[in-house]
Amino acid sequence: MGLSYTSDDGPKMCFNAAKSWQTGWYSAKSTRVDPSGGTNSVADCLEQDLYGIVGYENPEALTVLIKINDPSSSTDHYVAFNRKAGFNSGTKEAPDQVTVVKAGIEDGSYSESDLMAKLDAGQQYSYKTESGQNVAIITPTRIPGL
Repeated sequence: MGLSYTSDDGPKMCFNAAKSWQTGWYSAKSTRVDPSGGTNSVADCLEQDLYGIVGYENPEALTVLIKINDPSSSTDHYVAFNRKAGFNSGTKEAPDQVTVVKAGIEDGSYSESDLMAKLDAGQQYSYKTESGQNVAIITPTRIPGL
């Protein structure tokens, strides 16, 4: 389901946001956002803390994955904080950054995923959905613990 390395014991790292969503492992702390205001999702604006997947067991960590659903398209965007710690301590790309990944895995089948952005504190990534909705992902000015 992703790039592999020659070592059997490492590096210790997680799947990207889209592949992590696809596994369903973190569904209890995943949030679906629908910029068009569709059903069963948060509409328009989501403002909340985003924890790395390695913080899943932390009771304060309410969200570790975000899916930005575009019902007019076969692709969606997925957002995660790639915390470099614990079982993700060997991450090679975008350590301790918010990552935005685009993929088309609505039905759970295989789909390639593309890294669209690696965001540090205070940065943003914007795009327009196929239905014309403007979406902006903005990180805080400071990431706690870093």
